[in-house]
Amino acid sequence: MGKRFKYMRSLPLSYAEQGAIWFTCQTYRRQPEDVRAKIRAVCTRVGGGDGMKRRAILAFMTTRISWRECCDHMWGSERYGGGEDVGRGKLAQWMSPEGLAKIEEWAASRTDEEMIAGMGVAASTFYRWRAQHDEIENAITAGRTGALAQANNKAVEASLLERCLGGTKTVMKAVKIKNVEYDSDGHRISEVEQVEMAAETIYVPADTQAIKFWLTNRAPEKWKNKTELAADPETREGVEEFLRSLTDGGREF
Repeated sequence: MGKRFKYMRSLPLSYAEQGAIWFTCQTYRRQPEDVRAKIRAVCTRVGGGDGMKRRAILAFMTTRISWRECCDHMWGSERYGGGEDVGRGKLAQWMSPEGLAKIEEWAASRTDEEMIAGMGVAASTFYRWRAQHDEIENAITAGRTGALAQANNKAVEASLLERCLGGTKTVMKAVKIKNVEYDSDGHRISEVEQVEMAAETIYVPADTQAIKFWLTNRAPEKWKNKTELAADPETREGVEEFLRSLTDGGREF
């Protein structure tokens, strides 16, 4: 875990181009579909058409797992000291209809790291299961592209838009209320204090960071920071050419 970018002098690419490729792969889930398709095509080419290897290589390229763990995904945990017998029981649990339904539900709103913690397995086991068992991979894909995931995305977009625009909103606020009773002579005879919830309208200013995030992602050609690597035309062209060469020219890692 915790992979960092490492410049490879043997590749005919500049530091900026290699860095852009590494960052693009590590942010795979935030990339547009056409970029993700190119990365998957590279994995298919390198994996030689083997579905399990393709998914394992995709996990290695787009997550923080190490190459050792990637090998573990392809050839099994016993090669590197795993608890296979214990793992079988957990695998059966998560391969059941109830387990797959829970995986699909979690995938709609949780990251890989959160799912790993919830399933109670090691990261290497999680990615190996994804590589070796289509049922688990399909459940995760369905969760992250299905109706619940789309509803979550729309809710997040609506919340982000509210932060961008600012405005007024009604909130509930705790208010202390004091009830005092007096006798006929005007003397106070009792006093009771209680807390009640009352509606209050407040003004929320626009969030400049939310505005920046929205504009750079929704209209990058106009608002993206021109100093970023991905915004440089030559770097973009180099990244795309490199991805094409991996897919079309048969270059191997």
